[in-house]
Amino acid sequence: DSLPHKKPDPRPILHAVNSLHGDGPAVMVGDSSTDIDGARNAKIKSILVTFGYSAKPHKELNADKVITAMAALPACLTLAATE
Repeated sequence: DSLPHKKPDPRPILHAVNSLHGDGPAVMVGDSSTDIDGARNAKIKSILVTFGYSAKPHKELNADKVITAMAALPACLTLAATE
């Protein structure tokens, strides 16, 4: 929230990605249309968590993956590199 632009503008996500010291692919984990649309605008993969506050039905968000528990997240983290 420190940037003047807010999601779904891709710039906050890209700023976060570029602030990391790794060189691997990025994936956005989020719980709302703002998060998923932001990932799409940033041209990165998205993982939707169904236990968030989304006002839209999860199927309408068109995330790359959907998980119902954080325990499922580690298995999805190869998403950005493999698809």
